[in-house]
Amino acid sequence: PIKWMPFGIDNKIFKDYGLPKIFDVVIYGSLNQRVYPQRDAARKVLTSMGGIRLVDLCGNNKYNVELAKIINQSRIGIATSCSNKLVLQKHYEIPACRTLMFTDRPRNGWDELFGSDHYVIFNDGCADLAQKIKWWLSNPNRLQQMADGGYKHVHAKYTNAHIVKLFEEFIMELNNG
Repeated sequence: PIKWMPFGIDNKIFKDYGLPKIFDVVIYGSLNQRVYPQRDAARKVLTSMGGIRLVDLCGNNKYNVELAKIINQSRIGIATSCSNKLVLQKHYEIPACRTLMFTDRPRNGWDELFGSDHYVIFNDGCADLAQKIKWWLSNPNRLQQMADGGYKHVHAKYTNAHIVKLFEEFIMELNNG
């Protein structure tokens, strides 16, 4: 049998560092146009928006603690899926840092991750992304409530320790079946 296993986050790295939110939006990841076409489109929209403090780490090789601290210092994190519309590691990393995640809707694994849109903002294209960013930045209390909910959800269900336990349970099911 095949079982979908979610990504896990290293909760010693992707966590709330208690840093001030000095950036409005962070976007990061590979710039491969063939694999991540939505990411480049989102970057173009973000760089054309006036009045936001953007951290554009696309194509940059920041990883682990350095990346997690930048995410933690951002109010909003952009997590575009790939051309196959799959859930990616960043769909876990962003909320794990107590940052509100914006994403297009991935096709695979989303229901297993959040089950609904309670802790994430879905955008349908670039115009929608820009409009929603402006709205959420003008509603900081609601933004922080959503970010707090995503943070609690990911740390309650998607740390590496949780994923290892899921895998062990799956192996036990196979052995007993």
